[in-house]
Amino acid sequence: GVRTGSAGWSNGVMLSLQFKAHTRDPWSGEYVSSNGSVGLSCVTAAGRPMEHILIEDCSFSFYSLNLSLQSAGPMSDVFVRRCQILDAYSVNSHSQGFYAHNAAVTLEETVFDHNGWLVQGSNNIQAFGGATMFNHNTYFSDCDECIFRDNIFLRSSSIQNKWTSNLLGVDPVTNIVTEGNLYVDGEIGISMGGNDTGDYRWVTITVTSNIFTNIGQSQPTGRTLGWGIDVIDWSNGLVADNLVIRQTNAAVANVYGINTGTQSGRDVLIRDNTLWGLNGGDALKPNGAGITSITWLRNKVQANVAQTRAANANAFPTGHVFRTNIYYSTRAASDWFRLGSQACSFDQWAQQVGEAGSCTGKVAFVDPDRSVERYNALVGGAQSYTDFIARVRQQSKRTWRPEYTAQAINAWIRDGFRNAGAPLFPSVVINDGATQTFSHTVMLSLSAEDPVPVTMQISESPDFGGAAWTAYTTRWAFTLSPAIGGKTVYARFASGGSNITDTASASIVLVPEPVGVIVAVALAIIARRT
Repeated sequence: GVRTGSAGWSNGVMLSLQFKAHTRDPWSGEYVSSNGSVGLSCVTAAGRPMEHILIEDCSFSFYSLNLSLQSAGPMSDVFVRRCQILDAYSVNSHSQGFYAHNAAVTLEETVFDHNGWLVQGSNNIQAFGGATMFNHNTYFSDCDECIFRDNIFLRSSSIQNKWTSNLLGVDPVTNIVTEGNLYVDGEIGISMGGNDTGDYRWVTITVTSNIFTNIGQSQPTGRTLGWGIDVIDWSNGLVADNLVIRQTNAAVANVYGINTGTQSGRDVLIRDNTLWGLNGGDALKPNGAGITSITWLRNKVQANVAQTRAANANAFPTGHVFRTNIYYSTRAASDWFRLGSQACSFDQWAQQVGEAGSCTGKVAFVDPDRSVERYNALVGGAQSYTDFIARVRQQSKRTWRPEYTAQAINAWIRDGFRNAGAPLFPSVVINDGATQTFSHTVMLSLSAEDPVPVTMQISESPDFGGAAWTAYTTRWAFTLSPAIGGKTVYARFASGGSNITDTASASIVLVPEPVGVIVAVALAIIARRT
């Protein structure tokens, strides 16, 4: 391997180099032993910066640690792009694909596969290169200002992206962005909160537009884990527009999609995520004893196989707010949810936790069972996991194929999760939520989505008798019936044909105008006439 030394390194480029521990590759014909080594190690001393560095189109394989960036001084503006980080393993120590400490890194369009293990493990035994719970595709410790974008993470020993924040009460990890990545296999997708515990160790965290599919498929450590995203001790975070989908290994039943905890969480928004095809366990785990504010909004929780529970809270989810989600489960209706040891139906759950605007139903996705195997066949390969992996691993500057990027694969999978049915989350609000009105004419705020409605129907009658369908708009002036008293306005939406939403409603009280207002109006009229 290569070491840069502790004096620092600035304004450098490393381009199109191959780092391969060929004497550790059991299949190379040049195998000598499994003695460990590091592919590229950049370790800077205190006061020695590493900055403005580009590592592009390099491959790292078969080291015990393929790529390591560790800084006692500042390490910033480091870019790792379009590399291949593969097959790290160790027989007597921990092993990672990419380890970083105290480094600000932008990681883009890089392929990770089979890091941390040579063979399937058991009981965390390292001999023969067995997979253990301590080995991962990436392991970033106390790193701020990092971006992971459009990478492909395959078959990690345990966690695809492991993050730790260990400087409790001193220096939280800040400004992490993880977006547009594809995660396949391994045991856990993103763990952001492991090792130590402590309040608000993570500040300003964004996890958006990623796809997690078949987590747990290969059972690298022999365990039956299939965990998606851990959101633990965050302050100011966004988890949005992710797909956590499709687990096909029936043995993998220790499963969840999104988990929060353990002792803190505030100003975190978990919205517009889709959970589908998880193999048992719980889609959502809204946990944490010291949560201040975590909001779950517009998530599509479709527990459509293997008796998966929609949500399971270890205790009453204090500090959690649930709004406008849609749930479905194949479990008995009385056991879709769990509060502590209590099984709950949706109605019981919603009443106890105060969930508003949410509903139950099976979303009519266009083609949700899209897999990487099917994608591989679509672009000219065999419909097999092995061939898909082989082709992705060939990505390099000289053999770059846009169809094997995370952007292309994710776009195809995501297109299968378009809703072919009625729009979701229908809503009507009168006068921006007012409870009373003096005027018979009120302003309605109307919404539904996925897909955007084409037409809508508004009425004071729940059967919409005589109400015409009109073009959809988000603001609509509506005239209430003349009688003073409580009024309810009903709305429903259509995307075309028979795809009509459930009915949404809102209420307001029509009250007489105050006498003073009536007198003032009368005097104004008299004054104009005279």
